[in-house]
Amino acid sequence: MADDDVIPDPPGDEGDTSGRNAPVVLRMEDGPADAAAVFAPGDALTVVHVTDIATRYDAALAAAGRITVDLAEVGDCDTAGMQLLIAMRRRAAALDKEFVFQAPSAAVIAAARCIGVDLAAIIGE
Repeated sequence: MADDDVIPDPPGDEGDTSGRNAPVVLRMEDGPADAAAVFAPGDALTVVHVTDIATRYDAALAAAGRITVDLAEVGDCDTAGMQLLIAMRRRAAALDKEFVFQAPSAAVIAAARCIGVDLAAIIGE
C-alpha cells in the first residue's frame, strides 16, 4: 500500500449509539515483513469500545513489523482505555514488534492524571 492509503473501518460496536468511535489503520508502509502501521483508536477510548479497538489493533499489529498508535484524536478516555494502552504496549513487546505511542490528547493525559497513572511510563515520553 502507498504511504497515504487510508483503510477505514466501520463504526465500533453496535451499542455505539454515538457513532463517533471508528478505530482505523491510517497507513501501512513497505512490504509485509517490514510493514509499518499507524493505528488511531478513534475518539472514545472507553470501556464500551476497548474490545473493538483491541481486536482491530491486534489485526494491525499482526500485519506490521512496526506500529505507531496515534492518540491525538482521543476525546474521551477512562480507566479501561488506560488499561488498553498498557496492554497494547505489552502485546507489541511480546511479539517483538517496534512500538510507539504518538501525540496523547488532553483526554488521555487527563485520564492518566485522574487515576494516578504515570503516563510517561506507559507511552514512553
